[in-house]
Amino acid sequence: MGFGGPPMVRTFHDRQFGRWWNDPMLAQKLNITADQKQKMDGIYEQYRLRLIDLNADLQKQQLLLQPMISSDNPDQAKTLAQIDAVVNARAALERENAHMLFAIRETLTPDQWQKLKTFHRMRGMGRRRGPQGPMNWRQRMHPRPGQGPAQPGASPQSQIPPPPQNQAPPPPQ
Repeated sequence: MGFGGPPMVRTFHDRQFGRWWNDPMLAQKLNITADQKQKMDGIYEQYRLRLIDLNADLQKQQLLLQPMISSDNPDQAKTLAQIDAVVNARAALERENAHMLFAIRETLTPDQWQKLKTFHRMRGMGRRRGPQGPMNWRQRMHPRPGQGPAQPGASPQSQIPPPPQNQAPPPPQ
């Protein structure tokens, strides 16, 4: 699931995509009670298997689409039908995830919800790059010339500049 996605999804998910309420530092900042943790664990477990199945279906639909797109002579009707299957699988996964997140949110007090949003907003500010705002994975992996060095912790591949654009071909010999 993309986590540049809907605001509620961005607010709820940590980098480990897990039970953020079990992070001692965050639980303390939000004053999460043992009862709330237990309720959120129950909600998480209730939805977990369904989310795994829906994610597997999405991956399956994407896998079926790949050879259709890669084909030298694709059947447009079949390919478009498979694209619809991918879109529907993704929508089902996102919808179920939203149901889980709403159920988890209902365990929080309004004050805890505001603190959680503020916490994630402040964490996101640490990842901003100047006036351009948050940097996404494409920018980290493929910085444009003149953007400066790759971000600390970025892969070595991101240190290699992309090939020059609009370069004239070498003259014939």
